Amino acid sequence: MNASTGTPRLAIPSSIPAFWSTEQLVELNGSLEAQNRLLEARLADLHAGQGPSAEKAQSDLKHISLLISKLLAENQNIQSLLKTPHAVNMETQTISFQDMIQQEVDIHLQQLHLSNTVQLCIHQDNNKKLADHVAQQNNYILQLQTAISK
Repeated sequence: MNASTGTPRLAIPSSIPAFWSTEQLVELNGSLEAQNRLLEARLADLHAGQGPSAEKAQSDLKHISLLISKLLAENQNIQSLLKTPHAVNMETQTISFQDMIQQEVDIHLQQLHLSNTVQLCIHQDNNKKLADHVAQQNNYILQLQTAISK
C-alpha cells in the first residue's frame, strides 16, 4: 500500500520465472486490471474535484505503466522460452496452446498499457488546463488589486 496515496501497490518480482503457469500469469493480469480500474476511479474522482492531488494520481499512473511495460518484456521472454522446440510431439502441442494463451495475455497487457498511457495524457492535459486557469485567475486578481490601489 502506498502510504501517501492509499493506493495498493502490486508486488511484481523483478523477473517473472519461466516456470510460472498460465494461471499465475492470468492472475497477475487480473491484478493489473483491478489496479487499472482503481486508477480510473481515482481519475474520475480527480475530475470531480475529489480524491488525492493530481501529482499523486500521475505518480500512480506512471507506476502502473512501468509495471505493464515490465510485464510485457517478461511475457516476451516467456514466449521465447515456450517456443523452444521439444522432442516429444505432445509437449510441442502443449507449448503451442500455452503460446496462444500467452499471446492473448500479451495483447490484453498491451491494451492496458495503452489505456493507461491515454489516461495519463488526458490527466496531464487537464492539469495544464487547470494550471492555465489558475494563472489567468491570478492575473485577474493582480489587475483588480492594481485598479483598486490607484
